[in-house]
Amino acid sequence: MGKEYIPVPNIIAICYGDGMEGVGILTERQAQVLRYYAMGFTQEEIARALGISQPRVSSALKAAQEKIALARKTLEFYEELKYIRELRERGFRGDAVLR
Repeated sequence: MGKEYIPVPNIIAICYGDGMEGVGILTERQAQVLRYYAMGFTQEEIARALGISQPRVSSALKAAQEKIALARKTLEFYEELKYIRELRERGFRGDAVLR
């Protein structure tokens, strides 16, 4: 299976597929469940469509939301580090103050 990019509001991209690992990466099942959920399906409808139990759908949604939240925090932290580096490149030598 190759890489697939799934658009999610407020997130640049969530990836899954062979060889993908790291913060914010969804499993294939989490991505499938999230895709149905984003289209407006209920958890019960998703369970029927994928042939899994409703608790498993709920668990996949929760795990996907946690990973997305962590990816969002990681991105915010990375942006702050870039900001500090830009300040230092401009000659700022004091203690860095995050925005």
